[in-house]
Amino acid sequence: MQENLSVTGFQDLMTDNAGAAVQALLGKLLEIYDVKTLVAHLNGVGENHWSPAIFKRVVANATAWHRLSESEYTHLRTLLPTPPAHHPHYAFRFVDLFAGIGGIRRGFEAIGGQCVFTSEWNKHAVRTYKANYYCDPQRHHFNEDIRDITLSHRDGVSDSEAAEHIRQHIPEHDVLLAGFPCQPFSLAGVSKKNAMGRAHGFACDTQGTLFFDVVRVIDARRPAIFVARKRQKPEKPRPGKNVSHHYANA
Repeated sequence: MQENLSVTGFQDLMTDNAGAAVQALLGKLLEIYDVKTLVAHLNGVGENHWSPAIFKRVVANATAWHRLSESEYTHLRTLLPTPPAHHPHYAFRFVDLFAGIGGIRRGFEAIGGQCVFTSEWNKHAVRTYKANYYCDPQRHHFNEDIRDITLSHRDGVSDSEAAEHIRQHIPEHDVLLAGFPCQPFSLAGVSKKNAMGRAHGFACDTQGTLFFDVVRVIDARRPAIFVARKRQKPEKPRPGKNVSHHYANA
């Protein structure tokens, strides 16, 4: 795997911006791998001795970029994902909500789609996602909690204010993908929550209402197509949460 960065080769780093370029590369790698893993890769190249302390000094000090040899730099770049074969000629744009490690994205990217927005709050899943998929820094946006976009966790926010906030943060797209959490509705999830005396279905405020955040995005952005994972026989929503009404408006 190798991502095309703004620098095209090691010789291009022999400039005043060398430190910034190396730090940018290391910063991208640290979003995916831990320090021990990267140190092991560098020691595997075999040209220099690396320890976590030395690596952290290079990350923190822009003037220490020369500690990397050409072969070490080249090897580190192979750890980043490459753009898809059809880059930059995409057939459509899509967003990936509750993305996990990107399972749903794979199929839509394979048929020519460009992901322009990803939302996932599990930090371990995000690391795997970033290891698997090229995300154009100029066109792609990463988000953790979708409620920070829909503002559903804030009191006193009108529907029009929420819609405007969504349009400001989620780019225009043709397809919306949403694998929203199924635990509050699945047989196993309901059984577990009942055993623990916890609310399930739409009464689960942590996960059960995230479906309505998807609806808010659809309503604000109006994509041509949306794909959401369907559960068998979902419960009726609580008063004030009318699923049919939301679908009709979206």
